[in-house]
Amino acid sequence: MKAYFVGVPKSIRIGPCDVPITLKVRLDDDSWGEFDPNAFAIGLKNEQPNSAAAVDTLLHEMFHAIWAIARLRKAE
Repeated sequence: MKAYFVGVPKSIRIGPCDVPITLKVRLDDDSWGEFDPNAFAIGLKNEQPNSAAAVDTLLHEMFHAIWAIARLRKAE
């Protein structure tokens, strides 16, 4: 297993919130990452297929966090 998330910070600031980032061995489904809107936390599956997928997953979950923190509606 390659360590694609070496150097990723333990949290990121999105607006007024510090959003923790944790690496996980397993997620509840087959996802590579998750944003928990209740805890305002990002979880990333430690095992990713390649470095591009790891970057894509982190950015994808960050967009979920931005969307939730900005309280955007679906139409926006």
